[in-house]
Amino acid sequence: MQFKNTKRETPNSPDDLEALDAKFTDSIQKPDKETKKYYTLFLSQETMSKLEQYLQEFGRFKENKSTFIQEALEEHLKRKREQIKQELSAKLGKLED
Repeated sequence: MQFKNTKRETPNSPDDLEALDAKFTDSIQKPDKETKKYYTLFLSQETMSKLEQYLQEFGRFKENKSTFIQEALEEHLKRKREQIKQELSAKLGKLED
């Protein structure tokens, strides 16, 4: 009895593998800003009700909870980075003196 070889064996050259590796690495390192992914966050009900009330009163066009939270997180991370840079530069200044 003879079996049919159903697997296709294509020889991969080292250049092809390196190109695929580079493409994969680039896709991981540069996440697209427009690509969305679902996350589960646990927030208090009071915080969410305050957010909903704020968005009803002052929310911009097409602003929803998701975009508000994303913008708030990005702004908070930016502020924290600046704060850490200032603290580290102050410590560095003390060490140099």
